[in-house]
Amino acid sequence: MYFYNDHRSDTPWGDTRPDYGREEVRQYLRDNALMWIEKYHCDGLRMDVTSYIRYEGGGLGYDTEIEEGNILMRDINMEIREKYPHVLTIAEDLKGDSRVTDGVEYDGLMYGSQWDMNFVHPVREVIEDTHDDGRDLEKIVGALSFKYSNDAFSRVVYTESHDEVANGKARVPEEIQPGDAESDFAKKRAILGMVLTLTAPGIPMLFQGQEFIEDEYFKDTEALDWGKLEKHEGIETLISDIIQLRTGKMPGGKGLRSQHIEFLHVNNETKILAYKRFDANDPTEPVLIILNFSNQEYKDYGIGLNKNQPFILKINAGSEIYDNAFSNMEVADVEFVDKVTDAKHFTGKMNIPAYGALIYTME
Repeated sequence: MYFYNDHRSDTPWGDTRPDYGREEVRQYLRDNALMWIEKYHCDGLRMDVTSYIRYEGGGLGYDTEIEEGNILMRDINMEIREKYPHVLTIAEDLKGDSRVTDGVEYDGLMYGSQWDMNFVHPVREVIEDTHDDGRDLEKIVGALSFKYSNDAFSRVVYTESHDEVANGKARVPEEIQPGDAESDFAKKRAILGMVLTLTAPGIPMLFQGQEFIEDEYFKDTEALDWGKLEKHEGIETLISDIIQLRTGKMPGGKGLRSQHIEFLHVNNETKILAYKRFDANDPTEPVLIILNFSNQEYKDYGIGLNKNQPFILKINAGSEIYDNAFSNMEVADVEFVDKVTDAKHFTGKMNIPAYGALIYTME
């Protein structure tokens, strides 16, 4: 009596799609959502496979749309926004559809954010490629700049999730170098993915154990390999440092908490990518990120900068201070030269380790 009694009951999990047209069913689901907020004080809700609430087969197509499901989700999100504006609702929709996070005036479902397939897939493709010359930095540019509903925070960005590291798939370092996930290649490129996640516009998400190079595929019946936390304590510290910069516990990172990104240098020959995160309303704390997607280190590498800003090295993700096997290459603050590069008035020069990630602030 709780489920559809026609073909709409069919889902990959059995004949169990609730009858969203029944008032009692909608009330039950609404009460359940509010319970987690009101009784257990959750600060957010992630709703699973919302595409199967929206569509019979879980895919886009107006001929299979379940409008009653759309109404259910919209009503729940509207009530939560009205009563608890600090609570974030997230959709694991994975259809790249802005309607999920659009406002009601655009016939949207009013989720606060949604998992972004336009980030995870291209980023994993680039960092898992076994050949440096095959990496296409334009895919990274697209992944960093994508938005839903004209709001960077309407998407959750990540390289690992319970789906991405199970069901025949593996953790990023294991995909990079199967059977040797703790190799330098695997660790450094996995870190590139985490740096992208934590410096991209949007809401960053890390999966359990990702910060200490967990390489086993996800099983909810097995614990994490906590021995790796001790073994890769330096990498865990690195990720903690970036998080503290992102959240404001470490000064100088306000630009990471903004909507804005500017690509300063995209070189598919050298595989160097440089971008600046900044707040257009308060430009006092821009953050400069330099990423090297090749196994070639560079000395006195030049990127174009619009003005002579005193960028100071904040985090060198490829430094041996985080892992003994990493680079001992000397990396300093940005050196400015009055020379045109990338059609910009100034050139910033720095040393860049192989598969390196450098974060500069103006503090």
